[in-house]
Amino acid sequence: MFSYRLWTVITTAVLLQACALAPGLHQPAVGRMDAEAQLISIDQALIQQQASPAQAQLPQELLQAEPQPYRLGPLDELYITVWDYPELTVPGGAEQQGGVNVRAVDANGVLFFPFVGQIRANGLTPAQLRHALTEQLSRFIDNPQVDVRLAQANSRRVLLGPGFNGRASLPLPGQPLSLHEALLELDYQAKPQYLLTLTRDDTRYELPAEAVQSAETAQLLLRAGDLLNLERLEYKPVTVLGEVQSPRQLGSEQNLTLLQALMSAGGLRQDAADPRAIWVMRDAGEYTQRFHLDASAPEALLLAGDFRLKAGDLVFVGATGLTRWNRTISQMLPTLSRQEVIVSVDDIRSNDD
Repeated sequence: MFSYRLWTVITTAVLLQACALAPGLHQPAVGRMDAEAQLISIDQALIQQQASPAQAQLPQELLQAEPQPYRLGPLDELYITVWDYPELTVPGGAEQQGGVNVRAVDANGVLFFPFVGQIRANGLTPAQLRHALTEQLSRFIDNPQVDVRLAQANSRRVLLGPGFNGRASLPLPGQPLSLHEALLELDYQAKPQYLLTLTRDDTRYELPAEAVQSAETAQLLLRAGDLLNLERLEYKPVTVLGEVQSPRQLGSEQNLTLLQALMSAGGLRQDAADPRAIWVMRDAGEYTQRFHLDASAPEALLLAGDFRLKAGDLVFVGATGLTRWNRTISQMLPTLSRQEVIVSVDDIRSNDD
């Protein structure tokens, strides 16, 4: 009798503990925000918000940067005209072939010009070089009229990382070059697995794909020494776990919906899944976003078909209360059997005494 009563007490205590510890019996309130997670219901309002996301923008410090004048450098080619002095403009005379009157800055950044000799052009703007030539020629010519134009820009370039069809750099013309113009020349096509970045003065800027496709790219002016790079994003699959037929990881580049992810995992287990407990966990940096879908009504599948997943999302399908209960009892039974043996042995010893 003592053994039976003790067995009853132990069994009741263990089962009550199982009720308290069974996972998932108490769902957190959807819509609240705590220190670690933001709980969001997947409803029509969220789908509409997802369909019209906040417009991605390019970094403001890049858009607000003032255009800079072109500064001459090694191997730049110039048209230099001294009006009324064709022998200085076209040394070979009128029969000279076009283009021969182009004067090049040498590899050391120095330019040679008649009567002036060598003059350092590196770092000067065309206007500054014109002023310097005018000042030097005025020693030999009364009130010289000099014009300096850039024929071919060879020194100032935008550097390119791997991924731009083998090109290593992009020459800057005499006038400002926008990011839009540069991407057109490079025949750039946005790819979800790559991120376009721009490095200027040792500062790296990320250029989101949505922003790169906007009109803002025409306002972002590139500078000599800028580095455009295509960085491959870290592969973060979408993971589907819980009460599905075939838990698995899916490629994030497929731009999956929640419904597609569940179907790829074979759908919900009819004997164990709770359609009211479909969760999507997403890393939002300082906290985790938990999106909840109650799919007990067939109409909820429309929401699942419109909800877009992101790289690294974790989809979890919870179990029904009965399934959780059965699993808890299954875990407790071996412990209960051992306790029964111990109590029975103690009873035998007590009876022997």
